[in-house]
Amino acid sequence: MKNKCMTVDEPLHVLRPTRVAFMDVYALALVPPALMIALTIMAVPVPFWGIWAAAGLALIFVYSVEINRMRSIYKITPNQVVIQNGILKKTRKAVFFNNIVDVNFRQGYFQRLMNYGTITIGSSGGRTHEECEIIFEKVRKPQHFVHEIEKAMKTFGRHATD
Repeated sequence: MKNKCMTVDEPLHVLRPTRVAFMDVYALALVPPALMIALTIMAVPVPFWGIWAAAGLALIFVYSVEINRMRSIYKITPNQVVIQNGILKKTRKAVFFNNIVDVNFRQGYFQRLMNYGTITIGSSGGRTHEECEIIFEKVRKPQHFVHEIEKAMKTFGRHATD
């Protein structure tokens, strides 16, 4: 392992919403092509434009998921946790470790089976509830990353105030 000097903004972890969380949309994308195949097997005449429409609809579903995933980036750096949203218009929200008051994760039954969930990071210093929270949605292994954030808070949090 290389021993290099880490900068303040160099991320320890970079996360995105997981594709597993969008399995319902991916399954829905399979419906139009499956319908076209079923109609062809049953010898029902399918117009040529119908095949293109089914393929186009499937692509729209897949692209909507991928755009949603590209739009959100979650980072854990040595000094802070950061959420960046947007493709054309970007927003960035960060909380320094010394301002974090709690780190939690939430998983439903299906999310636990598929090992993804939501991480909520509460901070002090905001005027409203929304200013005091950073939410990492649909993240793989949320329990692992909660432990990573807590470990980074212990390791690097003291250095942020020095």
